[in-house]
Amino acid sequence: MKSNTTITTSFNTRTLKYFGMMFLISGLSLTACNSSKKATPEERTTEIIYSKEGVSGIPIEIEFIRGSAHNHPLMAFWIEDTDGNYLETIYVAESIGTGIFGHGQVKDGAWEPGPVS
Repeated sequence: MKSNTTITTSFNTRTLKYFGMMFLISGLSLTACNSSKKATPEERTTEIIYSKEGVSGIPIEIEFIRGSAHNHPLMAFWIEDTDGNYLETIYVAESIGTGIFGHGQVKDGAWEPGPVS
């Protein structure tokens, strides 16, 4: 089943400038995860996550379309200034935030692969 995640949030112009560079780099690195086959509307599921509702600023949407290499993806987005200093977290996958990973098993002190879907 194909799925998208759309993350919508608002930032001031200064913050958006820093986010643009991070978004460009992330987008280029995730291009390989996108399948060349386009998902039909029936195959797509959309999850919309709103951050900082009610805050004025420029809205940002990030859309990821699941491809064949997109197996149990974990994502985190944050904003850095031009010197690489952390400014703000935009989104963190629940398993990264909690440290609980549901698609793998610890066996003999090492992670074992989870099911491939």
